[in-house]
Amino acid sequence: FAIPGLIWGIFSIYTDKFEKRRLMTFFIIATLVSVFTGVLYPSEDALFISGVIEFALLLRDSEYKGNASRQAIIARLSELNSVENDEYKKEFLELVEKYNK
Repeated sequence: FAIPGLIWGIFSIYTDKFEKRRLMTFFIIATLVSVFTGVLYPSEDALFISGVIEFALLLRDSEYKGNASRQAIIARLSELNSVENDEYKKEFLELVEKYNK
């Protein structure tokens, strides 16, 4: 549900009215399939990637960082099981924690 919703939001901003009508059917079907197959939450990989992107925005002091914070990244990544099992992900979390100090 999260991924089709995200894609729909992007297309609704960057496409014209004719294209929106044509794509609306596709996104409605994709959302329904997502709901019925039980894919309601982003995967752990998607959550990890969002943490990497958020950290990059903070490092560059990007105007698009919004309300991103290092504490939020640490909290999100600490809850993921995949971080404990993957040495590269664990190392990234340690990097964010060191940068936070």
